[in-house]
Amino acid sequence: MKTERNNERHISGRFYNWLVNEGEKPVYLDIPKESREHVPKNFWKIGLAQTLTKLSEELSSAKTILPWLLDSLGASGFWIGFLVPVRESMSMLPQLFISGIISDKPVRKNVWVFGAVMQAVFLMLISFCSLFLEGNIAGFTIVALLFLYSTSRGFSSLTSKDVIGKTIPKTRRGRLNGFTSGISGLAVIMLGMILLPLRINSSEKYLFSIMLFFAALLIIIAALYFSRVNEVAGERNKKNNILKHAVNSLKLTKSDKSFRMFVIVRALFISTALSAPYYILAAKQVGGGIEYLGMFILVTGVASSVSSFFWGKFSDRSSRQVLIVSASMAATAGIAVALFDFFFLISGNNLWILLAAYFIFTVAHRGIRIARKTYILDLAAGDKRTSYIAVANSIIGLILLLSGLLGSLSAILKPSEMIFVFSCIACVGIILSGYLPEVQK
Repeated sequence: MKTERNNERHISGRFYNWLVNEGEKPVYLDIPKESREHVPKNFWKIGLAQTLTKLSEELSSAKTILPWLLDSLGASGFWIGFLVPVRESMSMLPQLFISGIISDKPVRKNVWVFGAVMQAVFLMLISFCSLFLEGNIAGFTIVALLFLYSTSRGFSSLTSKDVIGKTIPKTRRGRLNGFTSGISGLAVIMLGMILLPLRINSSEKYLFSIMLFFAALLIIIAALYFSRVNEVAGERNKKNNILKHAVNSLKLTKSDKSFRMFVIVRALFISTALSAPYYILAAKQVGGGIEYLGMFILVTGVASSVSSFFWGKFSDRSSRQVLIVSASMAATAGIAVALFDFFFLISGNNLWILLAAYFIFTVAHRGIRIARKTYILDLAAGDKRTSYIAVANSIIGLILLLSGLLGSLSAILKPSEMIFVFSCIACVGIILSGYLPEVQK
């Protein structure tokens, strides 16, 4: 047993030192002393758990996979329109209240495991529903299960950042996010290559059902690895009145100027996530079936794998600068697509223009995600980290629900014009990002 543990420590230590270029004096900023000897092993376990989780999310994506599934089941566009808002908002909105429960727990990795197991359960139910239900009944049931899945994901999302903050030192967290995104991107490339040669047929729902079931299994394996993280007992902040705790937490947006500005910037950058489906919709207008889905998934995987580690390492130096650079890339790609369609029109003959722009957009969006996660982790410390993340995510969740109103513009605007609108909103966020303070010190 000792030999196995020593081997694990040796392998994880070498892997960690190679990945982060650790020198003779390891960096242990902003983590408890008791956690320092476990950093390499925790980096490996958390990294593997996050990689499996990210792959699971791609296999059950509300932006690509689930819309195609509902459409093949004959569900109306009404239910398809609910997918992204429900998927994104319900994993964040409840966090303000969940944080009041979590704050009483000195060890919080088990909350992550609980949330992961519940996600797996609901994904399996969605998989079964796709086999036996059709039409609007399938649409309603799958959206309802997605609601429960996303709420469960909120438990894991909130606690993962808290556990990382306690176990992985500052200036190393960006690389963790970059590494996991990059590896999962390689797996997504394989998924895209599988879908690329396919054509629409009667067995399409069986393919998606298998994908969703496999996504559930990946989360269960991730939960097993995360449960083995060496997390020392942290601060315990018992809150008997959850509602009062939520109200007090919201006051952070008033008392902390830096945090308030971060929330505003992040809210404006929601526009980049909302514009993603319109790239795919623009491609669908020139004809095609599931092979187009394979193209965009393939582009997503390549973009993630080639850029994630770079963004992660860059974020450890300055996540603020990464936000500015990556958001500028996303806005430029969107405006370029709109201008091209305005002057030349997007067609089947120049689809590569749209795919190239989507590649740049996906590279940029990956940078935005990694940078904002790293920024909030390094902005707060200790027990405040949970409150900061919960408040930010709950506010963003509410804004996401309200942002569904912008989707109504698609009735009068072309997909490229919708992309242009969202890109302009991102430009405002880029300007305000210049007022964010540096937190990597």
